[in-house]
Amino acid sequence: MRECLAMVGQVFTAGDIDYRMFQTIVCRSDLTVDGEVLAPWPPSSLSGRLAGRR
Repeated sequence: MRECLAMVGQVFTAGDIDYRMFQTIVCRSDLTVDGEVLAPWPPSSLSGRLAGRR
């Protein structure tokens, strides 16, 4: 999981996402078994919110 969700851990540690969001991302990522279909991080819906916090 450290390799697949490294950026999720970084934004969680930085406080950009809360524990519930972190938990949701991890849980839903576990459901995906095909690496070809994983969405790029960060999703466009979050990139604007994250840009203001860096």
